[in-house]
Amino acid sequence: MYIKSSHARGVSRITYLRSIYYSFLPPSQRTYMKKLRAYFGSKAILYLNSESALTALLRNLPDREPGMYVGIDERHEKRFSKIIDKVGLKALVYSGQKSLAEVLENDHLLAIIIPDNYEVVSRRYKEKYRSSGAVKIVFQNRKKPRSVSIEHDMYIWEPRFIPRTISGSVLVTASETYTELHTLLKRQNFAQPRLENSAIKKDLRFARRGLENKFRRIDRRPAPILPRMLYDFYK
Repeated sequence: MYIKSSHARGVSRITYLRSIYYSFLPPSQRTYMKKLRAYFGSKAILYLNSESALTALLRNLPDREPGMYVGIDERHEKRFSKIIDKVGLKALVYSGQKSLAEVLENDHLLAIIIPDNYEVVSRRYKEKYRSSGAVKIVFQNRKKPRSVSIEHDMYIWEPRFIPRTISGSVLVTASETYTELHTLLKRQNFAQPRLENSAIKKDLRFARRGLENKFRRIDRRPAPILPRMLYDFYK
């Protein structure tokens, strides 16, 4: 089902035409996955979208217990709170530095999802963030990824101008503490069936008309053309 979406209007004509062109090229999944990892690091996993990346991550975090909390910025409340609820956790919403510090003081905080613009927080609040035992996840929604200086254990980049159903989000394990978790997530992701190239082209075609697929898949891994498309964004 396709619905009106302001997000979908960001898809350019050239992006859609590229998807058609890439679908006729010989399979290059491995080549461009290597290029993705060369850019983001060897511990990068490509998911179909941020929802699938976050769902897999939260379900497999060590020390996770039902009812624990995940801190999220108010701008992502509508989008991420449903995922948090589905995996048996609870969302704690913050807005601004002071509110973030209060969330970090919660004794049952499992993880904190923080936008990359919080790099500019004051030293006082940054120290509270640094000393927190919660898993630190930086979420970056930009056309091109950029380096992140704020301390983090995980990093998710989602390109801004592709429909969110097929955005091709990259999840990076930045901390050596979670090496085993990275291996588990990689194995689980590989075991999922792959989305077809035609599904990507269909979503982009509807996005050209301002429509977005209401059904956000979280049980598929990306189609072969998606790594190539993402490579074009950041190269």
